[in-house]
Amino acid sequence: MAAEAWTRGLVPLAGDDGDAGAFARALDPERVRGSEPLRAALRRARELPAASLDAATALARVADPGSAPSYVKAVLESCPACQSPATSALFGPLGGEGLDALESLAEATLPFGVSPLVALFELDPVRAEELGRSRLAAALARGCVPEPLLPALLAHGIDPFPDLLAALRERGCDRTRLKPGEPVAAGIARPAATEAGRAARQALESAGSPYCRAALASLLGIDDEEEATLAAPAGEPDGR
Repeated sequence: MAAEAWTRGLVPLAGDDGDAGAFARALDPERVRGSEPLRAALRRARELPAASLDAATALARVADPGSAPSYVKAVLESCPACQSPATSALFGPLGGEGLDALESLAEATLPFGVSPLVALFELDPVRAEELGRSRLAAALARGCVPEPLLPALLAHGIDPFPDLLAALRERGCDRTRLKPGEPVAAGIARPAATEAGRAARQALESAGSPYCRAALASLLGIDDEEEATLAAPAGEPDGR
């Protein structure tokens, strides 16, 4: 029985073979919530490599005071990209401490790891929007388009395409000066009937010069010539 093993000091914490983590994952949250000796054992274990993440997770799930920062620390010291998506259900019950910890996790994983930001949107949309916009701006200033961040922003009513257009204009609409070289939003921007597709086309329409429009279309993975053909009046297939 996992709980008894923890309280009696029988969990193998010396190695790093995953056994200790398995003991933590097997715990019933209600049992953890109702036992101070069990929580004390988990607090000690979360400082050890053999069980840090799983012990911290078990404590965070029962809103143990001080568990949020320890959970974030354990996630970042292990493999953030390998963890299950952060959820508002884990951080929400921790109150202000949980929000602060979730924001720090989002800051550390953005702009390419977005699940903590998505969870933050559920708990504090204003805080999440400010963080998402700032990380997008910082990435674009470095000449990098953070592809995973785009759909996360769009899903919460934030249009990132004008920012992409502005970044292109700052570089003379030279597509090669923004990375990556492949399209960054083809999956969400190409379908014209979706909200994201309409937002992408509004950005294209505001591009001004044909050169900037072509650069943005290339960045978003939209066939600009096909768009012009579809938009042309009948009898004018070339859009003229």
